[in-house]
Amino acid sequence: MTGAHFFPYGWLYDSKPFYVLSPIMSITPIVIGWNINEGALWYVPLTFAILLALLIFLLIKDYKKKELLLQEEPSI
Repeated sequence: MTGAHFFPYGWLYDSKPFYVLSPIMSITPIVIGWNINEGALWYVPLTFAILLALLIFLLIKDYKKKELLLQEEPSI
């Protein structure tokens, strides 16, 4: 459920990684938690950490793309 609060940032920052990973970050840990035994529950925070790292990587990539586009715009 923690990933769901990232969804509005997709609109606020016009950033597709938030739109894509927000539902994935909400659903994946729940599905994993339902399907594993109690001894392996550490997979849930590990999965969330991996998804957060992926989100950070994609956001940096998105930021650099937008920065490059801004630099290419002609100044008036």
